[in-house]
Amino acid sequence: MQTILTLLGGLGIGSSLTTLIAHLIARRAADRSRLYQEKREAYLGLLDALHRAAVRPSDENAKNFALWQTRCDLFGSAEVSRYARAMV
Repeated sequence: MQTILTLLGGLGIGSSLTTLIAHLIARRAADRSRLYQEKREAYLGLLDALHRAAVRPSDENAKNFALWQTRCDLFGSAEVSRYARAMV
């Protein structure tokens, strides 16, 4: 009887741990996906703003470029931020 109760308890703990680990892995994957989307949006926005500032220089386009540059600072890599600052 004791062995059966131990076995049932062990199965319950094992399934709880499996559920917890699966949840943590799914959450980590969702966080990585969201970060990738943020980086992608920031990089594409920066390239578009750079193009607009080069084609039609204006205060508005310069501010738009600065906005996307700031987003790259927040979500992008330090290397991309450094190169974006070197362009200006």
